[in-house]
Amino acid sequence: MFCRDTLNELGPPMSRRYWVIAPFNSNFDDGYNAMWQHAIEYGSISIGWGVLGDLTSYSQPEILQRYKEEWPETSPKSAAVCSHMLSKFYNDISPGDIVIARWGTKCIAGVGTVTRGAYYDANKLARVVEELGPDYEGLTYFHHLDVDWREDLRDYTFDETVFGIQTLHEISEEKYQWLTEEESESDDLDPEISEESKTDPFAFHLESQLEEFLITNFRSIFQGELEVVTDDSGVSIGQQYRCDAGLIDILARDVNTNDFVVIELKKGKPSDKVLGQTLRYMGWVLENLCDEGQNVRGMIISHQEDPKLEYGLKVAPNISARYYQVDFSLHSKSNA
Repeated sequence: MFCRDTLNELGPPMSRRYWVIAPFNSNFDDGYNAMWQHAIEYGSISIGWGVLGDLTSYSQPEILQRYKEEWPETSPKSAAVCSHMLSKFYNDISPGDIVIARWGTKCIAGVGTVTRGAYYDANKLARVVEELGPDYEGLTYFHHLDVDWREDLRDYTFDETVFGIQTLHEISEEKYQWLTEEESESDDLDPEISEESKTDPFAFHLESQLEEFLITNFRSIFQGELEVVTDDSGVSIGQQYRCDAGLIDILARDVNTNDFVVIELKKGKPSDKVLGQTLRYMGWVLENLCDEGQNVRGMIISHQEDPKLEYGLKVAPNISARYYQVDFSLHSKSNA
């Protein structure tokens, strides 16, 4: 892992947001290399769906309507996912935010600071597409951000999967710190609940990686009863699922009932905050994603039992609490 000491260069910490963007499909090495080299050379990053036109002044509902006009056969859920992503690109990413360019699901290609918000330019990548040849002439990567790419955070590959495979998604500051090992300038841990995490570095390190551990081992942990939500093409989009109500840690689906499951990781957050977030996210999912007959329930995962949280759950029967433990021991070889 690389360790950095230049976090102060990246803008105001309280307003900064963190984004992961794929410059191109990592399955096509030539295309990815060409797009990424152009991004480095010209200080930018681009995404597709250019046939939708200039979306600079569009709201999310307007983008959704435009998407449906262009691809009327697309399912409502897939259209909603793509329109939300494009809305984030145009309306949520701001100068001073941090972008991680990913290659596949295990590699950080680069990290940079946004210097100009989203804009539309159909000709910006024309030279790159032409050089790639006729197999790529239909590319419409017309939506762009300007980014000041750092030279010291490049080409790091993890042993395990660390990214979802959607084109764009937001990550938490905590996950950004874990990925880059940069130190935080804020501490919003609940002093009553998180004393163990503060005094036990091992426990804190475990909590900081909990989400990635769950995602990597999701099927075995939930014994195949839950699966992370995917789009119509099978692409996993449920990790760090951004919606109008906020950022859902993990959005899953019950394979037996087809109900949605909102999973929130407590990770030191006050019980009132995590319970309120979970209820808010469940309400959004119910209104925007659930089909007729579909329901949504919540799950809060914590390292230790929390009496305050348990009181709240008594009047929220559609939310459950799960507690995890880590068993770690060393044994010397017996001479017997």
